Amino acid sequence: MSSDNYWLVRRIPATNRFVPLMGFASDDALPRLEDRRDRQDYATAQEALAAVLDDYAEYGHDIHPECHLSAEDFHILVVARTRVQQALEEALTEIDVVRSRAAAAEWAERILEQERSFV
Repeated sequence: MSSDNYWLVRRIPATNRFVPLMGFASDDALPRLEDRRDRQDYATAQEALAAVLDDYAEYGHDIHPECHLSAEDFHILVVARTRVQQALEEALTEIDVVRSRAAAAEWAERILEQERSFV
């Protein structure tokens, strides 16, 4: 078990409730809500934090800033994140299509060169 662990309380968008998640300082990303498994959720961030305060964490316990937003502001944040994520996914898909077309054109050009060399 890694000793660079910490507890972070995150907000669940679908329910507007809070859940403590264990993260690791050596990871590049924050603990994901998708990884919460069977963790209990709580009505307030303070309740979620209190639930894990006695659990050892080398890097401590904290509440994510998103937990301090009002429900309305948090909803706006989630909508904005979703739109940005969708736009990025569309852009990456478009890049993949362009790369695929370029690769296909390059492949076709090689075949034509090979055919010319046989003539």
